Amino acid sequence: MNTNPDLKHHPTSNNIQQPSDYNEESVDFDKTPNEPNKRKRLEQEVLERTAELKDSRSLLQATLDSSPEMIQVFKAVRNNQGLIVDFIWVLNNASAEAVYGDVIGKSLLENNPGVIQEGIVERFITVIDTGIPLQYEQRYVHEQFNGWFYQSVVKLDDGVATSTLDITHRKETEERLRALEAGQQQEIFKVTLATQEEERKRVSESLHNGLGQLLYGIMISLSNLSYDAAIADPEVYKKHKQYTDKLLAQAIHESRRISHELMPSVLEDFGLSAAIEDVCKQFSNSVQINCSINIGNNKFDRYLELAIFRITQELMTNIIKHSKATTALLNIKKQGNRINILVRDNGVGINNADESQQRGIGLASIRNKVSLLHGVINIQSKPGNGTSISIDIPTTDQH
Repeated sequence: MNTNPDLKHHPTSNNIQQPSDYNEESVDFDKTPNEPNKRKRLEQEVLERTAELKDSRSLLQATLDSSPEMIQVFKAVRNNQGLIVDFIWVLNNASAEAVYGDVIGKSLLENNPGVIQEGIVERFITVIDTGIPLQYEQRYVHEQFNGWFYQSVVKLDDGVATSTLDITHRKETEERLRALEAGQQQEIFKVTLATQEEERKRVSESLHNGLGQLLYGIMISLSNLSYDAAIADPEVYKKHKQYTDKLLAQAIHESRRISHELMPSVLEDFGLSAAIEDVCKQFSNSVQINCSINIGNNKFDRYLELAIFRITQELMTNIIKHSKATTALLNIKKQGNRINILVRDNGVGINNADESQQRGIGLASIRNKVSLLHGVINIQSKPGNGTSISIDIPTTDQH
């Protein structure tokens, strides 16, 4: 038994008072042990997001590199007054890097001063100032590039993103086509003039040597058909009258022939088949012609029919004038939406290597007509073995 009188005044251990500043809530027994776990979770999230960003960047770069166009991003460089004085390369895809090399972070004006001379920098600044995209074609013959390009420029923050396509090959092809077309047009013009002159000359000769001579003969004959001549000798008068009538009939026939050559009425009145048959009849006195026409009752465009008629007429004229042939074949047939003209003779032929024969006025005129009709002409010939000419022309039926 404790007999110490002081002890009865001290509280037992169970009644010991806590310090006055002690707060049971001030100690988080759950938080302190889990702090490393939370940090690890945050670090893992950062790593995952970094990996996602890296994957996205790789995907974007791969997408940009797959484009045949040069894709570039430039950031504006401004002076103290806020004016744009240069651009810095920020991004290049593989196509751009193949041309310009590793230029990321470098000055555009230092590496490519030609952009100032060609006004490209001014275009970049305009797009940044206005926000309006710009597309244009440009010939550029400076630094790493020598040719034509098509460029699209859009604003991107305080800079521009550009997409540039090399169109040099297309431009060169267009230029060659223009030169070729100009040459063809000039050749067509020359041949057309030559053909017109040849046609005028032929008509003039027909009028002078044919109809002109007949009319002169008629004039002389009419001078013998006076009233006094009829009274003096009726029989002689009758003979002069019969001769005059004969000359008049010949003159009418000759005028119809010339008129027919200038504008065939049979084509207007009876159609293409009848007009081609008429051509064969006209030339049958000079050469034996086997004429075959198989185009049915198709009606074609008026100008196409006239062109086919003229081509056939010129082909037959060439045979009569140049080939010295005794027999000829003319075959015209419709195959699908095309007309094929085949002319063959047993004449002296032409030398395929002789350009003067290949480009004579007759053949040149035919070639130009066929070309303007988007057709194809094929000439097969050897000296002494005749000539075969095949022409294929596209056509659209009228009904």
